[in-house]
Amino acid sequence: MSNREAIGDLLERVERVGRPYVEMALKGSLGANWRATARLPNTLSPVSELDPHAVLYAVIHNWREVFAATLKPEARDAASAVFAGRNTYSHSAGAIDDMLALRALSGGVDFLRAIGAKGEADGVQAHLVALMGRMAPPQPKPTAPEAGGTAAGATGDRAAAVRAGILPKPSGLILTAPKAPPEKPTQDDFFAGGDVEGLRPWRIVSPPQDDVLEGRLDKDRFAANLAAADRGEGGDTYANGDSFFKATHLTAGLALTLENAARRLSGQGGPSTVGLQTNFGGGKTHTLMSLLHMARLADWSRVDNLGSVAARIGRSSLGEVNAAVFSGSDKGPSEPLAVADGAAVRTLWGYLAWRIAGREGMQLVERSELSGESPGAEAFGRVLRLTGRPSLILLDELVVFVRQLSGERYDSHISFLQSLTEAAAQVPNALIVGSLPESDLEAGGTEKGKDTLRALEKLFGRTQSAWQPAQGAETYSVVRRRLFQELDETGERERRKTVERFRKLYRENKSDFPVGAGDADYADKMTEAYPVHPMLFDKLSNDWGILEKFQRTRGVLSLLARTIYASYREASNEPLILPSSLQMGDPQVRGGLIEPLEGPTWGTIVESEVDGDGSLPADMEARRPRYRNDQVARRAARAVFMASAPMASERGAITAPELRLACVRPNEQISIFGDALRELAERSAHLYEADGRYWFGPKPTLNKLAENRQLDIDDDRANEEIVRLLAAERRSGGWGGVHPCPASATDVEDTPTSRLVILRPATPYASGGSSPAEIEAQNAVQRRAGGQRKYRNALVFLAPDARLLDDCRRAVKRKLAWESIAADAALELVASQRRDAESRRDQAARVALESIRKCWQHILVPSQTPGGGAEIVLDPKLLRPTGQKTPSEAAWDRVVEEGDVAKALGAAVFADRILELWPAGQAHLPVDQVRDWYFEFLHMERLQDEVTLANAVAASIADMDTGRSPFALASGRSEAGYENLQFARAVQVRFGAGLLLVRRSELPAAGETPSASVVIGSPAGGASGAPVGRGGDQSAATKPIPKRYNGVFELDAVRGGIKASQIFESIVAELDRAAGARFRIVLEVHAETEAGFDERLCDDVSANAATLGFSRSDFSS
Repeated sequence: MSNREAIGDLLERVERVGRPYVEMALKGSLGANWRATARLPNTLSPVSELDPHAVLYAVIHNWREVFAATLKPEARDAASAVFAGRNTYSHSAGAIDDMLALRALSGGVDFLRAIGAKGEADGVQAHLVALMGRMAPPQPKPTAPEAGGTAAGATGDRAAAVRAGILPKPSGLILTAPKAPPEKPTQDDFFAGGDVEGLRPWRIVSPPQDDVLEGRLDKDRFAANLAAADRGEGGDTYANGDSFFKATHLTAGLALTLENAARRLSGQGGPSTVGLQTNFGGGKTHTLMSLLHMARLADWSRVDNLGSVAARIGRSSLGEVNAAVFSGSDKGPSEPLAVADGAAVRTLWGYLAWRIAGREGMQLVERSELSGESPGAEAFGRVLRLTGRPSLILLDELVVFVRQLSGERYDSHISFLQSLTEAAAQVPNALIVGSLPESDLEAGGTEKGKDTLRALEKLFGRTQSAWQPAQGAETYSVVRRRLFQELDETGERERRKTVERFRKLYRENKSDFPVGAGDADYADKMTEAYPVHPMLFDKLSNDWGILEKFQRTRGVLSLLARTIYASYREASNEPLILPSSLQMGDPQVRGGLIEPLEGPTWGTIVESEVDGDGSLPADMEARRPRYRNDQVARRAARAVFMASAPMASERGAITAPELRLACVRPNEQISIFGDALRELAERSAHLYEADGRYWFGPKPTLNKLAENRQLDIDDDRANEEIVRLLAAERRSGGWGGVHPCPASATDVEDTPTSRLVILRPATPYASGGSSPAEIEAQNAVQRRAGGQRKYRNALVFLAPDARLLDDCRRAVKRKLAWESIAADAALELVASQRRDAESRRDQAARVALESIRKCWQHILVPSQTPGGGAEIVLDPKLLRPTGQKTPSEAAWDRVVEEGDVAKALGAAVFADRILELWPAGQAHLPVDQVRDWYFEFLHMERLQDEVTLANAVAASIADMDTGRSPFALASGRSEAGYENLQFARAVQVRFGAGLLLVRRSELPAAGETPSASVVIGSPAGGASGAPVGRGGDQSAATKPIPKRYNGVFELDAVRGGIKASQIFESIVAELDRAAGARFRIVLEVHAETEAGFDERLCDDVSANAATLGFSRSDFSS
């Protein structure tokens, strides 16, 4: 069987038994609607059954929420191996590589067994054995195993593969199983690949130390206890010299201190007093413990770290050293410091004399011990010289002890410490090393503690030697050596591969990352810091390390240990521990971060805005699939928190390149983290942004203030603002009239012109019938202000969507909230906040307007079937707003496109419709009646306005394509016949002038001839006010010839431009045909409003009038 066939069979088995297992688990954890909430492939249809790809994807990406509680971490690794095999199987058609098949089949066996499908696992096991048999080189004939050996098959297939040379041999690491739930990796775990472009997970390449995996994570675990080590207590790491130096990285400062101490104790010179002063966790006690173990080791050559010291001073040990250890936190001032020959020792000089020189030493200071007075430098110098051996005095937590003393006892101990340093300076092989805190907080925070610290600083300052704690990249090695096991050859290769892939990412996308991230120097830092990213190390050491409660290196060790433990328990597949990797949802990690921060709000910030299950980033990931699978929003929030929380101000803000450095892994979309962070900043209550830089702060942002003010705005106020915004949308399209949100739709004017009624927020539309919008529209079509509506076919309605209305109100409330913040002088906003508030106000206004335009999306068109009775039907049409057009404009375009409103009516269409409706035996119809038909009856075409109909009537009077128009137009009818009869020529039609539409087929057989040179439409009948006779039987000579024309026509603000154009075409153009005609045309504009015109409007109108050349333009009160 080929590798492809074997993997195909594996995938069939995974689908057969894995599908019901995964579906049951998802349903049990996420509920019956698990398909809507589970992380599933985007390619999976909502109704499709889970295929092998979906089964494996679901296990990997829903691990924490669903499967971690029932499966071991190895099951996820196994699923990842099968998943990689499935991808190769599905995306290629050729042969599959043996090693890839080996990993996939091996993972398949483990995965199937993990879900209880032992029978299916055995079937895949057969494929695995067959593959290993094909891969194994020819073997010599087996011989009997040596005593204590085992047969090749006795340890299982993987062991056989190792001996056959197919699989790598186990490293020298001894990996023991930790406490549940995490389990230590074995060499087999190298077959469980990561999910980041083939890079091995750091937890497999660089396994943590046993105490980390066992969950011993407290800071005290990483705090060296000098007194305990002196007594041989505290575990091998601290009590045993060999183990201690094996776990210790010698920084430059520590190495120099050890070398100087060795020279001093061996009589080769060097400082007699060394003062160690740093903040909590700075390495003081660790340095003291290093000196103690170095002094006690009999052979430095057995310890790699001390080899350089031995070489420099030319000896492999110090021989026998009189070492006296005193820890101020281990001894209380009321208790004996020691018992010498049955007598209690209560002074520091008595205790040190006893430890340095035994009974003889005590005798030298016996009187001072009894009196409680300092023995002085000369007396204690004799103690140091008494045995002739080197004397090493280590004083830890000295301030803690001395500050508890009072009166003469306090003064005597301060005096003795001064004498002690002077005595040591006179003894060539004596060394005093003491530790002092750097801050008043560590000194106790009291005035007594501060005074004690100042006194001892002066004392040690006179004689101490300079000492430096771990600096820069040295911290990387200190932490790595303490938390992680040493890499074997395979681990070294994987580290190089990981570093090179990250460097390639940074180098090929230089503009996206900080300057220098792709350089060789930074790659060296990554190698030194592996598996922790240098950025995380630097943030912890430099920014978090300055916090007094964080305790510097001790805090770094503790926090990273918690992170390692949480990541290991989650079977993290990350190739590096990035700043965005810290799982702050884990209580241990969250506690380690919150504890050193000032103020009570940080816990809430982490849970609600960074990494809680109900946090804002988690909600974003649930709503947006592009963020979901890789926890993009949470990783971005973690990165900002790690960078900015210690300073809690803009000084600690993270830039976009730094954000990407903290988050992006090889082959990930680089820009997605910035997208998520920008969206998060718009909703967060504690995430600040200024000039593209982000930081978390304990004080609520303006976002939170806006959110609070938004909650104070009720729906009625939001509805009022919506109505105001709709009324402010000036552009109305081609409607004859637009009525935004009248109190009642029945109040809309009843005139023969198209009208769009924009319904109020209280009357939304919902499918299914009888929605508030439909009820309101039905009433308006039938009634007008308590009576019956005449022009029913003039109305069209635009209604809000019931489902979108809440979102619309929220957007408007947010607009109102930001407007109130931007205008609130009492807030005393700084310049950056003011700019932010104004920007958010403008943005909220745009969003609110877009939301309104999106919400008002249902056009309701009244209709009625001819002969179908009186039932009025509202035909709903969905509007697709573009965001650029007002609701009126968008609705107009849609009804015109759908043919629900006609901007123009063809002559033939008009003629056919009127002839169809023409009453039998009637020769003419009033033009006004024809108009009423169109605007009254819902089965007629709905016209834009009277002008549309007038144009259609005029066109029907003129010659049509048939060569004969069916209608004529008359200004009236008398006993003599039709007056001013017009046909087969252009005419102007006006309503309300008594015009008649005459059916030419009903005219007398002899026919009537059209009147000459008459414009029909004026209330008087003719253009000159006098009718023109038929057949030329009246003489024009008997009438005066008109020499002047005056016409006045009132224009409205909506269709004035169109009317003016028609006046020039129909009146001015006709008059201009007369020889020598001169014109004086004056356009007067009169406008008034009770509210008054604002200053800006006055300026605009005045400027436009001046540009157009108005002879007069002014405003008055």
